[in-house]
Amino acid sequence: MKFYDILSKYYDTIFPFSKIKKEFLMEEFSNQERILDVACGSGTYSLELDEEGKKVTAIDLDEKMVELLRKKKIPSSKVSEMVMDMTKIKELNQEFDGIFCIGNSLVHLPNKKVIADFIDDCYDVLSENGKMIIQVINYDKILKDNMKGLPDIVRDEGGLKFIRDYIMKNNGNIEFKGTIKFHSGEEYVNSVELVPILKDELQACFKRFEKVTFYGGFDKKPWSLATLPTVIVAEK
Repeated sequence: MKFYDILSKYYDTIFPFSKIKKEFLMEEFSNQERILDVACGSGTYSLELDEEGKKVTAIDLDEKMVELLRKKKIPSSKVSEMVMDMTKIKELNQEFDGIFCIGNSLVHLPNKKVIADFIDDCYDVLSENGKMIIQVINYDKILKDNMKGLPDIVRDEGGLKFIRDYIMKNNGNIEFKGTIKFHSGEEYVNSVELVPILKDELQACFKRFEKVTFYGGFDKKPWSLATLPTVIVAEK
């Protein structure tokens, strides 16, 4: 079985629901009704926001993730989900009050120009006073500390470990090698190239926004070189 077949099967075990993430999203989107979840994964937070009365559109490039979301929906759910490249959001021909892209998805785009263009597209499809939330890894810290990876994710209930290794590339990017290793000894490996965009570079991408706030986590601790997450709230 291929890596992504395994990942989709165990996705919610590896990345379970986080109450603090939901609370963060609900607080920041308290006045926003129409929400776009970009790179939604299995749709955990789309479904949570839907239950809170938000009108949610969820997109992901991976068909298996979108299918997972569909299977998790209850009959009353109004989430609109679809397979879509995040760089094509203007093709939705919709306006949104809030957009969020979490799970370090942004840095899977091919380069920093495409990242900047995506953020510009988000600005264009946001309504007046709209708000955008981004979460990535703090690559200032990764590069400064020459980190070789992220902490392993161990899930005894799934009988597995998700090992996350970083390999620095000559082109300045990072090869992210993900290994799903089961207690039984079975192992599945995949590599993908990430663009390690720094805080100052991200700040420049949001130049059109009225207000941009950087946090060191969904608990709203101040951003610093010691915080592993980078969470951005940008207000139009």
